[in-house]
Amino acid sequence: HGRTDTIRYFDNPLEATYATIGYNWRMSSLTAALGISQMAKLDKIIKMRQNNAKYISSRLSKHSEIRVPTPPSGYEHIYQMYTIKLPDKKIRDDLHNHLIKKRIFSKIYFTPIHLTSLYMNTFGTKNDSLPITEKIAEVILTLPIYPNMTSEEKEYLITSVSEYFESNRNLL
Repeated sequence: HGRTDTIRYFDNPLEATYATIGYNWRMSSLTAALGISQMAKLDKIIKMRQNNAKYISSRLSKHSEIRVPTPPSGYEHIYQMYTIKLPDKKIRDDLHNHLIKKRIFSKIYFTPIHLTSLYMNTFGTKNDSLPITEKIAEVILTLPIYPNMTSEEKEYLITSVSEYFESNRNLL
């Protein structure tokens, strides 16, 4: 894709900007060497992510408003991302803002590609052309997860999410 990388990339924008249609297949030798060295650790890294996700899911699933990621029977999830589904856009946006105030970098992924200005202007795509995709995009929020996430970081994340739902119980 032709996503624009600017100095404001990490400012947590709600929408990625795509300047051109393209592909990013380039990889430097250094990146390739790093990737090769990580292959020996891959199973361990995946297991660490899965354990973190299992713990976070067990704690967040007490909130009926949160649908935690659950792989289909017979499949495994590697949890490259940990995305929860919420009842509606307002709750998603409010929780996202709450977490930002707590200095937790949650992320709203992904704007359906057909709704980006590039695709709308180039191909004439419109809202409501993929209603299920559009509905899901409005209610999902990606929470931080990584292999070396400490117990304290997991607890802070869980406590912060729980705090939001407990303090807004009468509004939900």
